[in-house]
Amino acid sequence: MNDLISDSTLPVIALVTLLQFVNGRRREREDPTGKESHFHLPSHLQSTTVDVALKLENVKKVFDSRSASAKKMVVALDGVSFEVKRGEFVSIVGPSGSGKSTLLNVIGALDRPTSGKVFINGQDIFLLDDARLSDVRSRLIGFIFQSYNLVNRMSVQENVEFPAIFSERLSSDSRTRALELLETLGIKDKAKQKPVDLSGGEQQRVAIARALINDPDLVLADEPTGNLDTKTGREVFDLLKMLSDRFGTTVVMVTHNLELAGMTTRSIYIRDGRIEKEILHKDLSETKASSAAASKDITSSSSEKAR
Repeated sequence: MNDLISDSTLPVIALVTLLQFVNGRRREREDPTGKESHFHLPSHLQSTTVDVALKLENVKKVFDSRSASAKKMVVALDGVSFEVKRGEFVSIVGPSGSGKSTLLNVIGALDRPTSGKVFINGQDIFLLDDARLSDVRSRLIGFIFQSYNLVNRMSVQENVEFPAIFSERLSSDSRTRALELLETLGIKDKAKQKPVDLSGGEQQRVAIARALINDPDLVLADEPTGNLDTKTGREVFDLLKMLSDRFGTTVVMVTHNLELAGMTTRSIYIRDGRIEKEILHKDLSETKASSAAASKDITSSSSEKAR
């Protein structure tokens, strides 16, 4: 298999470029005059000062068995409850079939729970009508999938821009941002190619750029490193962690990789649709403090290299 990345992919200066890009997107949400800007979210979807970004209350998901020989109900989620603080990086860990992906689909409003409540920014999202629920998916949530879920009939750049269409943000400016993200992730030269012509690592980088195009408050990653080699997977993980630590993007990641899970803020272990245990790896305030120090070091290092 060809190398998924080169030694020069995602160097320190590229991480700084990504941070500058995201920081610029944060500032664009507010107009200096205090008036609502073109990119400002509707009031019912805006980030709030509430410390809890995501909250689940007794969430259950039951499927009808499609087997003719075994007509029974399959309980995928059985009373799941937990909170995720704003800016926290939480890993969801568990064996295959434990309900991890179903949980992520419910959090991302891709599927409705049979019962229970899901709150994002304090709003019970399943009380919203379909139009507003679509706003939540397109404006507040960024999705990263193990299988990439790219549209092969579209170019790489068009795939990255795709979420902007549904959030009514597609413009020459968003096209510029798409190219900036692709450049930061080391694949700007692939912008006009089709995803099917890219390696697995390159396709996952396209998926990350697509997830970040609308500057979401919440990123949901379903085994984002599962199809990648160790080096590429670690770099993908480091990008997600940097977004969480430096800019308060809340990240929920499903993973089988216990080493990476141990580097998140907290791990939630799920088995048979229930939370088995939770492990706090690092206090969120400690994470922010160490990240701020690391960011200064990175900036200084990149400035020296630039000279």
